[in-house]
Amino acid sequence: MKKAIYNKDTRTTEYVELTEEEINSLNDIQPTAEEQIRELKIQLENTDYKAIKYAEGLLTEEEYAETKEQRQAWRERINELESEMS
Repeated sequence: MKKAIYNKDTRTTEYVELTEEEINSLNDIQPTAEEQIRELKIQLENTDYKAIKYAEGLLTEEEYAETKEQRQAWRERINELESEMS
Protein backbone atom coordinates (compact mmCIF):
# COMPACT_ATOMS: atom_id res chain seq x y z
CA MET A 1 0.00 0.00 0.00
CA LYS A 2 1.26 3.48 -0.82
CA LYS A 3 1.40 6.08 1.93
CA ALA A 4 2.26 9.77 1.77
CA ILE A 5 5.29 10.47 3.93
CA TYR A 6 6.53 13.99 4.61
CA ASN A 7 10.30 14.31 4.53
CA LYS A 8 11.23 17.10 6.96
CA ASP A 9 14.77 17.36 5.59
CA THR A 10 13.76 17.97 1.98
CA ARG A 11 10.34 19.46 2.84
CA THR A 12 8.65 17.24 0.29
CA THR A 13 5.91 14.66 0.40
CA GLU A 14 6.84 11.29 -1.03
CA TYR A 15 4.64 8.31 -1.76
CA VAL A 16 6.28 5.11 -0.63
CA GLU A 17 5.25 1.46 -0.73
CA LEU A 18 4.91 0.01 2.78
CA THR A 19 4.15 -3.43 4.16
CA GLU A 20 1.16 -3.92 6.45
CA GLU A 21 3.53 -4.26 9.43
CA GLU A 22 5.22 -0.94 8.59
CA ILE A 23 1.86 0.77 8.23
CA ASN A 24 0.73 -0.60 11.61
CA SER A 25 3.89 0.70 13.28
CA LEU A 26 3.33 4.12 11.68
CA ASN A 27 -0.27 4.10 12.86
CA ASP A 28 0.99 3.91 16.45
CA ILE A 29 2.75 7.26 15.97
CA GLN A 30 0.50 10.25 16.54
CA PRO A 31 1.00 12.77 13.72
CA THR A 32 1.57 16.39 14.62
CA ALA A 33 -1.02 19.01 13.70
CA GLU A 34 1.24 20.16 10.85
CA GLU A 35 1.51 16.62 9.52
CA GLN A 36 -2.25 16.15 9.72
CA ILE A 37 -2.82 19.42 7.86
CA ARG A 38 -0.37 18.37 5.12
CA GLU A 39 -2.15 15.02 4.72
CA LEU A 40 -5.58 16.68 4.58
CA LYS A 41 -4.35 19.15 1.96
CA ILE A 42 -3.04 16.23 -0.11
CA GLN A 43 -6.48 14.63 0.09
CA LEU A 44 -8.04 17.90 -1.06
CA GLU A 45 -5.56 18.10 -3.95
CA ASN A 46 -6.34 14.51 -4.90
CA THR A 47 -10.03 15.38 -5.29
CA ASP A 48 -9.59 18.77 -6.99
CA TYR A 49 -10.31 17.19 -10.36
CA LYS A 50 -13.78 16.17 -9.16
CA ALA A 51 -14.49 19.71 -7.93
CA ILE A 52 -13.44 21.05 -11.33
CA LYS A 53 -15.55 18.49 -13.18
CA TYR A 54 -18.53 19.46 -11.02
CA ALA A 55 -17.94 23.19 -11.60
CA GLU A 56 -17.78 22.55 -15.34
CA GLY A 57 -21.05 20.61 -15.24
CA LEU A 58 -19.46 17.24 -15.99
CA LEU A 59 -20.62 15.72 -12.68
CA THR A 60 -24.14 15.93 -11.31
CA GLU A 61 -24.93 17.11 -7.79
CA GLU A 62 -25.65 13.49 -6.91
CA GLU A 63 -22.33 12.27 -8.33
CA TYR A 64 -20.39 14.97 -6.49
CA ALA A 65 -22.31 14.93 -3.17
CA GLU A 66 -20.09 12.46 -1.28
CA THR A 67 -16.86 14.13 -2.42
CA LYS A 68 -18.26 17.57 -1.59
CA GLU A 69 -19.14 16.44 1.92
CA GLN A 70 -15.73 14.84 2.47
CA ARG A 71 -13.88 17.92 1.18
CA GLN A 72 -15.86 20.13 3.55
CA ALA A 73 -15.00 17.85 6.48
CA TRP A 74 -11.31 18.00 5.55
CA ARG A 75 -11.40 21.82 5.36
CA GLU A 76 -13.15 22.01 8.74
CA ARG A 77 -10.52 19.73 10.29
CA ILE A 78 -7.73 21.85 8.80
CA ASN A 79 -9.32 24.94 10.34
CA GLU A 80 -9.58 23.20 13.74
CA LEU A 81 -5.95 22.14 13.65
CA GLU A 82 -4.78 25.61 12.61
CA SER A 83 -6.77 27.13 15.48
CA GLU A 84 -5.15 24.72 17.93
CA MET A 85 -1.71 25.71 16.66
CA SER A 86 -2.21 29.45 17.20
